[in-house]
Amino acid sequence: MKRKLSFLVYICLITAAVFASPWKGGYEIGVAGYSHPSMSESNTLSSRLTWILGQGDTSMVRLSAGGSFSNPLFSPVDQYADAAVSCSLRLSDSTPLKEFLMRDAFWYASIEAGVFVPPFDADEAKVYLSISPFVLYFGEKLVSVASPAVVYDFSTQKIGWGLTLVRITQLMW
Repeated sequence: MKRKLSFLVYICLITAAVFASPWKGGYEIGVAGYSHPSMSESNTLSSRLTWILGQGDTSMVRLSAGGSFSNPLFSPVDQYADAAVSCSLRLSDSTPLKEFLMRDAFWYASIEAGVFVPPFDADEAKVYLSISPFVLYFGEKLVSVASPAVVYDFSTQKIGWGLTLVRITQLMW
């Protein structure tokens, strides 16, 4: 039964790859800080894999999954597995920083919904909603700065906030 199921999944993936347009994927890193009663107050570093699920002339949908942890130099150290989906909309074909950039860039705004899950206690999951008003898209790189977020903790039923200082996404495949 296991072999038949594995073979069926393999055939489905091969068929999907033949008829699908190529996906763009890569990694992203970011630095954020959160003000929430059940989260560490030190800065949080995140590292995720990201996939562009759909991209049109004026919009983009991404899926990201990975992990984040607070600064290990300060205790307590928070660790989370996180996943998010984001939708971006192109605002302009140029940016206010056009004179300072060496390459052409598009200006996007993005909204992201995600979840933080501690690795040993899924009951303490937190969801967040983040708005990124300033995202530069260079074709194979996205750079987002100053993205505020609202964080809700299911176990304590408390709301907090956060700010992603910078997030850099490098598309590699």
